[in-house]
Amino acid sequence: MRVTIVDIARKTGLSQATVSRALNPEQASMVSPATRELVQSVAQEIGYRPNVIGRALVGGRTGIINYLTDDPFAPYYSSVAQHVAHMAAGRGYSMVLDCTYNPQNADSDEPIRRSEFLYGVDGIIAIDIAVEQNNYADEFIKLNIPVVGMGQLFPRNVDSVAVDLYDASRQIMQHLYDQGAREVIMILQDKALRINDLRGQGYAEFCEEHGMEPDFIYTRGDLRESARRAMHAYHGKNRKLPDAFFCFNDDTAIGCYRGLVDGGFRVPTDVLIAGCDGIKEMEYHRTSLTTFALPIAEMVSQSWNLLERRMAGYKGEPEKILLKGHLLARDSTNRE
Repeated sequence: MRVTIVDIARKTGLSQATVSRALNPEQASMVSPATRELVQSVAQEIGYRPNVIGRALVGGRTGIINYLTDDPFAPYYSSVAQHVAHMAAGRGYSMVLDCTYNPQNADSDEPIRRSEFLYGVDGIIAIDIAVEQNNYADEFIKLNIPVVGMGQLFPRNVDSVAVDLYDASRQIMQHLYDQGAREVIMILQDKALRINDLRGQGYAEFCEEHGMEPDFIYTRGDLRESARRAMHAYHGKNRKLPDAFFCFNDDTAIGCYRGLVDGGFRVPTDVLIAGCDGIKEMEYHRTSLTTFALPIAEMVSQSWNLLERRMAGYKGEPEKILLKGHLLARDSTNRE
């Protein structure tokens, strides 16, 4: 059975009220240091852990932050989650991982599910919550839960820390162009195109400005496997390879690379590949893969600052922060 303050009171001979005060940082000064030390020692001995729901009922806070995304186990989002969890721990909070994606409703206009975590958190960090999920976002906004959005997509009218993916796309394309690529195909998630993905915009505009014909291959579902199959289909039709494939994220780049290797093609000798995210795995392939590293640590740090300000009661207009990343040019785009 769960250990409660009743058990501590029984073992120490103190009242439940005294035990409660000794365990509450905001009320601990109301009891003597000796009593506080006794209570805390017994609590540790018998394995007492605070009841966060009870704490919320008494003080209005749970000490829990919700990290909200629809794809928490993808390498990029799990990397962000790791940074959020470390930041939370360093500031006295716990993080819960909340996935809103509903695979049974994946093809609808609102492929999400409701989350009970909304009713027990002090704040929410929501990363790339798409436009079609704003009805869900409206729910936690109505509950007056402080929210900060991160990435490219986030709920309306909240503080946000975005990454300039348009600039990222332009830098990647310039790098490929400088390597001699004049025919570049972009591999893009179809959903991303529907929401006017900034990487797609940057790619298309760069092509237009440099007299290049934009061309897209679309993926769906598992990004790595979908990109791999797309490469099988591409060279299965005996189509001439372009000079380069620009993949909208790193998972897609990894699948693209695997699919080309399956077909006996050499990267970068036969074709260049570049991704976008900056996940660590890109560096550890037989041919290290070029990517554009997004500033995850800075994005999380800035988001925490905004969230803590909101949790402290700030009511000002939403603040919008735009960050820049940097290109990591590796073997997959180096023909020297």
